[in-house]
Amino acid sequence: MPMISTILVHVDETRHCPARLALAGTLARRLEADLVGVFVAPPATMPLALPGEVDPGWNDRLSRHRRTIQRQAEEHFAALKQQVPDAVWRVEEADGLGRPGPVLVAQGRRADLIVVGQTETDGALPQGPGLLAQEVMMSAGRPVLIVPQAGRFTDVGRRPLIAWTESREASRALYDALPLLRDAEKVHLLEIGPARAAEEEIARHRDGLATLRRYIEAHGLATASEYLPGVPGIGDASLILSRAADVGADMLVMGGYGHSRLQEMVLGGVTRSILSSMTLPVLISH
Repeated sequence: MPMISTILVHVDETRHCPARLALAGTLARRLEADLVGVFVAPPATMPLALPGEVDPGWNDRLSRHRRTIQRQAEEHFAALKQQVPDAVWRVEEADGLGRPGPVLVAQGRRADLIVVGQTETDGALPQGPGLLAQEVMMSAGRPVLIVPQAGRFTDVGRRPLIAWTESREASRALYDALPLLRDAEKVHLLEIGPARAAEEEIARHRDGLATLRRYIEAHGLATASEYLPGVPGIGDASLILSRAADVGADMLVMGGYGHSRLQEMVLGGVTRSILSSMTLPVLISH
């Protein structure tokens, strides 16, 4: 079974950050892992020379803004230190365009798990639905736990839902999730097939789920599985989130699918929909 010895969590100034840090702290204590909080500081001066006249007070405003949001992030982290006294605070400079994503990708490659927020639209650098999480997931080569912007989640992995497909990404996600599942009450496997499929195809998928269930149970975990046909007019993401609510799941585990031949940052439809409308933490691997 893989181990999680270092967790990296993104620290920022947003109002969603404390819930993210609290969950990362809970996992660090439960897994006896080192916890590193990374704040990515935006530029304190104009990063690029612009043609024409530039307001001479612009750099002063940027510098004041940077100090303000760093102070807010430090306050969030101070609350985490009460929960995890050994947590490490790290300040990194954003890239030349002021983006936090590339910095978190580079730092995340030195950790076993990366914890980020779903979307941050009230900070200095609006990310859009899932954009930061998407960038980290696609490029870091590490499992990413994405915490929704709404709600508070005290722990994950006790009642996980595994969204399974016969893909490399889903297999990777399941393997990466195993350290978080070691105290699970029950692991729920879900595979969604096409809306219309031959009986032979359905039987093949159910046999595959049964084999996968035995693999998970070999790790000492109680497991249930189900195969559901797709529903015309309802996206797979909606079906997955609905079943997660039905079974009382506290975490969704899934592979992250991208179309890298077109553009590295373009996600498949199900992944994009989950990141936009997630209602519970999602562990995602690519």
